[in-house]
Amino acid sequence: MPEHDSLRIIAFELRPVRIGFAVLEGLLLLDWGARAFRGGVNTVSVPAGPKVGQLLDQYEPAKVVLKRIVSIRAAHFAKEIKKEARLRGIPILRLSSWTVVPGRNKQERATAIAQQFSELLPILPPKRKVWQNEHYCMPIFEAIAMGLASLSQQ
Repeated sequence: MPEHDSLRIIAFELRPVRIGFAVLEGLLLLDWGARAFRGGVNTVSVPAGPKVGQLLDQYEPAKVVLKRIVSIRAAHFAKEIKKEARLRGIPILRLSSWTVVPGRNKQERATAIAQQFSELLPILPPKRKVWQNEHYCMPIFEAIAMGLASLSQQ
């Protein structure tokens, strides 16, 4: 079994139309990104299950990390992720929202994470105005926050 510091995990942050993910090996950030799954005219050609399966096959994590579900569509993504992880024998760690990296809001967490991982500074979302939609990259920062929080849960 790998040591605590070298355990590879993949954390997913689920939104109604997209998934943010982060791959960490201890405190080393290996990869991150977001995958969109819009419906209607903009329907994607590859559904969530196969895309998640590709990520799991590529990175071969020891654990998958998920946070609480906030919408029916996100619950669908969670079901697909669990199915793909079970097929590969990868355990799933569920975190409640209060165990995630401290900060009064998502912007503060994202800024703290970007300071820790300087390679993320170019994608750090600007401060959001109340009338603006959440930035496309924010689920990436939330996934990293969950991945970091999971290190203390092992």
